[in-house]
Amino acid sequence: MVIILSSVTFGKAGEKAARKRLLQTGYKILTDNYIAGAGELDIVAFKRGVLIFAEVKTRSGDRYGTPAEAVGEKKIACLRSAASAFIREQCKNGRVRVFYPFGISLKRRYKRTRNDIIEVYADRKTLRISKINHIKDAF
Repeated sequence: MVIILSSVTFGKAGEKAARKRLLQTGYKILTDNYIAGAGELDIVAFKRGVLIFAEVKTRSGDRYGTPAEAVGEKKIACLRSAASAFIREQCKNGRVRVFYPFGISLKRRYKRTRNDIIEVYADRKTLRISKINHIKDAF
């Protein structure tokens, strides 16, 4: 019997893989699935003075286009609205709270923001990740 996972489960697996990749490459994850404004931010991260808003798209292949191509103008507008709301709600005077091990948190200054797309390719049956493509400054 072949079990096909729901789109939600498949997407959550992709988000988990994206978070892991960001952590491995030196990013601090500030939050995930942050609902604000007109949308939801899959991942909000921080690295070297840059506040990153990442949209994660998980696909099993390119049959219907790349994962990044699934992020249309309407989605981009919602993501920008959510990012603006995050900044209004969570950032003060160009600073954002970053959490470190042992319960330490510091307010770190960010110099700029960036909107990224993280493409995750995975097997829909096994959730095995075959490829992760991090597109910086995607929009």
